[in-house]
Amino acid sequence: AQSFPGYQRSVEELRSITASILQVFPNLVLWRNDYDLKYPILCLTGFRDELWLDTEAVERHAEKYRASSGTPAKFLSDSSGLPLLFVCGPQVLADWCEGAPLNTDNHPLIEFSTPKSLFEHKQQEMQPIHELLGSLRSHSWPFSQEPGDKPIAELFQITDLVIAAQQSYRENNFEREFRKVRELAQVAGDSPSVAGYVMFVANRYMNRKMNERGIELLELLAGLEEPPMGVQLILAGEYISMGHESKAIQLLKYAAERTSDSYRVHKSIVELLERRNEYAQAEPYLRKLVEMSPQDSFLRVDLAKNLHQQDKFKEAQAEVETLISDWDGAKKKEVWKYLRTSGLGRYIDRVDLVAPQVSTPREGTAATPPFE
Repeated sequence: AQSFPGYQRSVEELRSITASILQVFPNLVLWRNDYDLKYPILCLTGFRDELWLDTEAVERHAEKYRASSGTPAKFLSDSSGLPLLFVCGPQVLADWCEGAPLNTDNHPLIEFSTPKSLFEHKQQEMQPIHELLGSLRSHSWPFSQEPGDKPIAELFQITDLVIAAQQSYRENNFEREFRKVRELAQVAGDSPSVAGYVMFVANRYMNRKMNERGIELLELLAGLEEPPMGVQLILAGEYISMGHESKAIQLLKYAAERTSDSYRVHKSIVELLERRNEYAQAEPYLRKLVEMSPQDSFLRVDLAKNLHQQDKFKEAQAEVETLISDWDGAKKKEVWKYLRTSGLGRYIDRVDLVAPQVSTPREGTAATPPFE
């Protein structure tokens, strides 16, 4: 495989690189890594023998992208997104680069032309590269293996919509782009790859103060039978910024019912409800957080504080006693300070002083932290 920055190569250089690789790997496939307009990255994968795609490896890598919060997954977040990055196969590439000069040790054309191309691409738009990718685009899948659970023909139709949306954006035709992305959300929003792209566009709209369009796209995704969890959190945040806290809470509660083990959703609900002093409604979600992270001492303190706000004093004391008796020693000083500043000091002084970890407090003094 050979990847290279499309924004630093001219079309003729790409022809030369492709023709040179074809001399060794006759079965060559061209991919794009994304639909970035400013910094397109291209990749050529070559096979000396029959074309073969390891679908299990594709799924493993897609799973890693999904699990990585620091990775802009988009089209790589599920295996069915791979065909959306396919450009063309061996025959199209062979026809395109026929007659192109080869890059060899005796004639290192690319090494000499790179400085010139790099300077030129800093001075001009990427229009030639985008036009090239459009002209090479093929609807003929070269592999016998098909990744994901959607038919290749359907995935190619989805790709057509993505390309049309990107072309409209490149031409500053935001109305047409919005129509295409909205159609994408409606017909393929259940695909993590497509959902990631739609969310990316929605975020761009909102950053440019086109909030209505961005929110409409997010609402389309949130209304799916199995909406991506990230979209509900983003949409709830937008509702909050617009002053629609009740709408945000309703959305997050719906998300929590469908995904009971989502930490972020439960955390967001608790923060929203307690900010509105709705402690009784927040309690079950806070208890779920403690259940999901039983070793998180801060959550145990939050639960005790929540119960105290509801005048459930005995239950609050029980949570403090559980915290001290089960303490694993993690973040000792931070937890103790958090406990004392949460208005729960009365419960610390009432803890069973027979417990070996706690010393008897003198009159007018605080209990000794159980870790000292």
